[in-house]
Amino acid sequence: MPYSYCTAGRRTQPESHDFDYEVIDSAAGFNYSNPDHAAEAHLDVAICSLLQGGYYLSHRESDARAAIQMRPDWALAHNTIGIILWKQGKTQEALSEFAIAVQLDKRDEYKYNASLNDSKLNPMIVDFDYSLPIDEEFFSKYFTRCSFNIPDYLQQPHVNDD
Repeated sequence: MPYSYCTAGRRTQPESHDFDYEVIDSAAGFNYSNPDHAAEAHLDVAICSLLQGGYYLSHRESDARAAIQMRPDWALAHNTIGIILWKQGKTQEALSEFAIAVQLDKRDEYKYNASLNDSKLNPMIVDFDYSLPIDEEFFSKYFTRCSFNIPDYLQQPHVNDD
């Protein structure tokens, strides 16, 4: 299954801060109504937050739960929610999620997390098994100049609770 990635385009107008870009994972493009695509989007936000230090865990818990709801057999999602719960001090709930991850995938990191018995230890974060291509030219030209505030973005809920 192909995975989505972002490709940056050119500025829409000179001296404009608007950019054309697209998310691609197939000829049809990204489709949020596809549960696989939506689950990946939610889990990506949760994992990015963990990799950035674990900010706004209650919001990221909602994202990880949304991914599990859409793809209940996804070990990576169960491991991720386990890490979020662990960091919130919900160790028993976390261990249950780690156990589910190990049942679904015998990966060593999942086994390690499922065997944790000291809340002072940190579980191992597992990222997506693929790498997302980055448009280096776009990043070097525009990312350092933009006003996008990652902590503010991560603080926002990304799950519609309706």
